[in-house]
Amino acid sequence: MQSWLDYETIEDTILSDPKDCLNAITDYIFTTSSVNRESAFAEFFVDMLPFCFKLAYKEALKDEENQKGFKAFLMWNFETLISGQNRIEEKLDKALETRPSTIPHHLTDPPFLSEVFLGREDNLEAIRQKLFEENNLLLLVNGVGGVGKTSLATQYFHRYQELYAHVAWVLSEKSIANALLLLADKLHVVFDDTDTADERAAKVISAMATLNKPCLLIIDNANEPEDLAKHYQNLRKCSNFHLLLTSRITDFENAKSYKIEGLPLADALKLFKKYYPRHQPEQDALFERLYEAIDKNTLVIELLAKNLHLLNRFEPTYQLPALLADLQSKGLLALSQSKEVDLMYQKFRKAAPQDVIAAMYDLGDLSHAETRLLSVLAVLPAESIAYQTLKALLPKTADLGDTLQNLNQKGWIDYNDADSTLKCSPVIQEITRTKNQNLYADCEEMLLTLIDKLAYDGAVGTLTNVTYTE
Repeated sequence: MQSWLDYETIEDTILSDPKDCLNAITDYIFTTSSVNRESAFAEFFVDMLPFCFKLAYKEALKDEENQKGFKAFLMWNFETLISGQNRIEEKLDKALETRPSTIPHHLTDPPFLSEVFLGREDNLEAIRQKLFEENNLLLLVNGVGGVGKTSLATQYFHRYQELYAHVAWVLSEKSIANALLLLADKLHVVFDDTDTADERAAKVISAMATLNKPCLLIIDNANEPEDLAKHYQNLRKCSNFHLLLTSRITDFENAKSYKIEGLPLADALKLFKKYYPRHQPEQDALFERLYEAIDKNTLVIELLAKNLHLLNRFEPTYQLPALLADLQSKGLLALSQSKEVDLMYQKFRKAAPQDVIAAMYDLGDLSHAETRLLSVLAVLPAESIAYQTLKALLPKTADLGDTLQNLNQKGWIDYNDADSTLKCSPVIQEITRTKNQNLYADCEEMLLTLIDKLAYDGAVGTLTNVTYTE
């Protein structure tokens, strides 16, 4: 560091006009000096100069004609400063070393970019328009697990990142607060040891709000309504950010949402053939049956195609007809043949298809009432069921409407407002039937109701408690 105390300049200033030297010295220190108000330097003068100049002028006032004492005191003052120069420079060096560097464009590592991206160009453009042209600062990209929300958000991140001053991608594993902490280092946020996770997240959000706009933050897997509610208002304070959340949450307060559906059949077949190149055109009709059986789920299509590719690499040992037979007789999570496949899905990098599918939904996230009602829907046909029909099957179930609403908001079931019908995906049905150890008990009320309603009088050949139409 170049010395900021020029002894000769100081001495000339003092000797030329000692009575008016304060302004001259101050101008030199804070205008001419290259240090320019560094904190350690400024603190030193705040502590020293007022006292020194006060005593110096008192000494001068004793005898206006004799300036020797005044000059001597000023010289002593600056000699003291010079003797302490090394100490101050050390402090300044340390301050400069610890000064935050420029905040980088990438506030986190970028997400993994999928090698295959099909049939989502319109979705990408729609999201861009909603964020830039419709000025939606927070957007929920929602849909069922495995439909392709994360892949779509990843493509958006990589394709449009240069439109933003800063970009970040975080994975929310049931805690947005913990996810946001990944930004702290690049934003130079310092925490107190006593700060809670929510307090630390609030500090990160405050730092985010100071950045030049527009910025982009994608929060992947934000599936907990209560957790989102805790941070929603703070996130909205970042008006300089486009906040894109991939989520199963279907609606949340006034947040705008963009629902992702399964790939169209033609694109789904392209994806299947990409991962299973041995597929033959004469089996396209079988693929369409598979496509409907798994409710068009993009991730499941990828997993099953990769599994078939590995199993049939050298000879045809387990092909599409056998896979469909397994689905019908054993279910999606009990395939007779499976291998670990490579993929990039949340924590999975290599796993058997059934393990990945089973991990897509966690029944532990639901209340007992929600699990019980989901179990009923899991054993009924995988088709739209009228609310009134379900109400008739569960006459003793309290808060039926509220529980269904919760399941719908969390993305476990679909609800059609137009005709008041509910539908549970066959993938979620399979997961529920496999994971719920209390399936029979949870369905008992419905079974007893059915037994009662389907009572049959053989003598007259008719149902006694319900009409055929009902």
